[in-house]
Amino acid sequence: MDKVDEIYNYISQIKYGWFDKDGDRHERLDHSYFDEFQLQDTSELKKSMCGVCWEQCELERELFTEAGIKNDCYFVFLDDGRKYPCHTFLAFELNDKFYWFEHAWSKYSGIHEYSSFDLLLSDVLKHFPEVINIKDIDYDKVYVFKYGKPKSHIGCLEYYTFVRNGELIPYKLGV
Repeated sequence: MDKVDEIYNYISQIKYGWFDKDGDRHERLDHSYFDEFQLQDTSELKKSMCGVCWEQCELERELFTEAGIKNDCYFVFLDDGRKYPCHTFLAFELNDKFYWFEHAWSKYSGIHEYSSFDLLLSDVLKHFPEVINIKDIDYDKVYVFKYGKPKSHIGCLEYYTFVRNGELIPYKLGV
């Protein structure tokens, strides 16, 4: 796990935030995010050391792949018809264990170990309502997609469209 720890220590230096189309940095998601966000590529994220979970996940994917560790990125979102709160995270398998690699959700930042992918996903989903600040979540409207690498410099709508064309992952809570 030395390489995983190295990756985590590197990713831990990244601050949460985003850049708009003019290159201005924002530390919080606000009303302009949906229209103004541009997905950085990994070289830009390495330089800025500031990005949202979508960008952090892509850098994590790159670093894990370079280290020869099988990994996948997942997109969780609530289809609430308004704000579509979401999160991306990386999962990997090593030595017959499954790991949730998390940095952007600072409260749950770390490398979390599980005996199965179902347990990993159930744990992520258990924390999802708290992190998106919704108490009575309707899990029938929560979707999880495994997705490939998106193009750089796309906006929110293009990103949502891309990830939702990934593989829909069925899940059971409290496995």
